[in-house]
Amino acid sequence: MVRWLFIFKKICWHSDLRQIREAVINL
Repeated sequence: MVRWLFIFKKICWHSDLRQIREAVINL
């Protein structure tokens, strides 16, 4: 879980909110 949060943080830093939303939808 901790690793996932780390990856998510990286995605948040490198991606826009729209991309994050798409990633969440894909999950």
